[in-house]
Amino acid sequence: MLIGEPYWRRTPPDEETARACNAAGIDDFLSLPELIGQFQGLGYDVVEMVLADQDSWDRYAAAQWLNLRRWLDRNPDDELAPEVRKELDAEPARYARATREYLGWGGLRPDGALIPASRAGPGRHTGRAPHGACPPHPCPPPARRSP
Repeated sequence: MLIGEPYWRRTPPDEETARACNAAGIDDFLSLPELIGQFQGLGYDVVEMVLADQDSWDRYAAAQWLNLRRWLDRNPDDELAPEVRKELDAEPARYARATREYLGWGGLRPDGALIPASRAGPGRHTGRAPHGACPPHPCPPPARRSP
């Protein structure tokens, strides 16, 4: 299971900047280390991360602006055209000012569960669940490529 979650690349300097990142406020998201800690606090190890870098964010955001532009070209008289135009006029600058610098997005794969010390095996050490003790991973293993 891969869980997509936004996180703060840098903590916004104020609530206005956080709202410009489409958050209700700074407290909406955690930093990446805090997000990983949240998974660990729930008893999971983070065993894989796929994080969007600024270039991939740029391509993702710009593709949305292109879609708005194309929609406006095809629907200049639509009742929503003024609203779409307003969004297209504002969004690139808002993105460059706030989202690009402060907001990150990542897919994290948690795995395993911690065994409480009271249930630990021989030697009563706290350890990870033994192989097969956790539910099977829902994703199939990656396909092997032929040489």
